[in-house]
Amino acid sequence: MKLLIGAGFGVLFLVVAGIFYLLDTPVENSMELNSVKTTIRKTQETVSPNKEYTPLLEEEDTQREPDRATPQKNDFVVQAIKELNSDQPDSEAKDTLKKISENYSQMARFPSYSQPISSDQLDLMEPNRFQSASRQIGSHYRVQVKLSSYKLIQGDSVTPVIDIYSKGYPIPAVTVSVKIMTNQQQELKEIPVELAEEVPDERKIYHGRFTPTEAEYLNWPNELILSVLVNIDGEKPYPLIEMFEYVNPVATLSPGIKKIQVEGSHLVIPVQVHPKEAGFYHLSGVLYAEDGQPLLHLTGKHEVNTAGGDVEFKAHISALKASGTEGPYYLQVTGLQKLRNTMEEDNKEGSPRMEKILIPKIEFYQYTEEPFEGDPIMLKKAQMLQTLSQ
Repeated sequence: MKLLIGAGFGVLFLVVAGIFYLLDTPVENSMELNSVKTTIRKTQETVSPNKEYTPLLEEEDTQREPDRATPQKNDFVVQAIKELNSDQPDSEAKDTLKKISENYSQMARFPSYSQPISSDQLDLMEPNRFQSASRQIGSHYRVQVKLSSYKLIQGDSVTPVIDIYSKGYPIPAVTVSVKIMTNQQQELKEIPVELAEEVPDERKIYHGRFTPTEAEYLNWPNELILSVLVNIDGEKPYPLIEMFEYVNPVATLSPGIKKIQVEGSHLVIPVQVHPKEAGFYHLSGVLYAEDGQPLLHLTGKHEVNTAGGDVEFKAHISALKASGTEGPYYLQVTGLQKLRNTMEEDNKEGSPRMEKILIPKIEFYQYTEEPFEGDPIMLKKAQMLQTLSQ
């Protein structure tokens, strides 16, 4: 178990996902993936809030399509299973697995496409938000690079913000260089920046803006690097690297052709997909109460030809009742992807941007009472983790 703790709680995510893959029950969707990552993260903060841990794997590293994540089988996972079953297990890792097992048991109560969500699950509510940590420069200064979103859509401006600050030490002369580059270190564009805000002796904030032309972004790969060099008082430049995507969308969205209505035990919310290419399209979104409280994470998938068509979100009555409100609701679409046809292909990104969908109040008696019997795969995973945590 020293292997697990020494490397940090982040590897527990690899262990959990790897165990399921070995047993032919891989992580199924972004809701499940987020639940595992969030539980491990909360355990880090509760058990050892000041300890430095290896960062958790990013979703892009393990999830090649939105409804399946399949880490490679490897000796580490096999060894981790042996360690977890050893005679002297580490209590912190066991407690984490127990909490993940409890989460799986809770998730199994509802369909995977209609799961309750809480306000702290930002990765599901705002999957494209840009996240970056501040970095230390020398003994006295910190710097943070920010963008408006991790995934930018064609027509968007790239607007880097470089925030340099200190506590109690004056910031001397600063020069900042910002470039857009490929993963192969090919320079695509240098973005001029200027000092936009300055707090004497404490902070300097630089802003830049660049809007690519169609001729430029059509030749760019989706995945890009924002390369920043910060030079303070003539010292050696300090490099910072942040990843982002600039997407030429394969599809756009509009309100559905069909009406929002109750069908049996489901509230059905259609969204129309306008694709450039035919294929299976996957949507994700969040259902909110009228006051903005997040209620459910919803997903839908359907085949759409080039003429366009509806993909439906379905909110199950069991999940709606668990939310405690009959509406009104609104739905915010958060993700759109064309799923790959073969393992050699990648998914293609669409633009999920559209106005929120308003849904009137519908009393629960209008639904058919069809209790959800429980997701057998989720229950199996919960049982596996419960056994390992003994």
